[in-house]
Amino acid sequence: MNHFFLQLNDSKTEIIVCGSNKVLNQIQIQGIHLTAGTTVRFVNCVKNLGVQMDNHLTFREQVVHLKQKCFRTLRNICKIRFLLTRSQLRTIVNSLVVSCLDYCNGIYFGISGQLLNQL
Repeated sequence: MNHFFLQLNDSKTEIIVCGSNKVLNQIQIQGIHLTAGTTVRFVNCVKNLGVQMDNHLTFREQVVHLKQKCFRTLRNICKIRFLLTRSQLRTIVNSLVVSCLDYCNGIYFGISGQLLNQL
């Protein structure tokens, strides 16, 4: 990596192993020791390009995070709704909330119906 002037950020580097419960229970490694005393730990959920991925690829954490983000945005819009017309409110909701739902929407293909209904 030094050849390309890249450096590993120790505080942000995480490793995730995806698989079934049977496969994940067989893994006994807690982390990997790298050079210069750096240890990278295995985690159950990672964030990549704003998408939360869990080790079973159910995207449950992503759906929870997305719901929180959308409700927080709607709550903030609600505080200023009296200042805007109905058309302006529709534009703001479409630009802020719908764009959050639409971001990386291809990952939701094949998730459980329960999680899909929450969206």
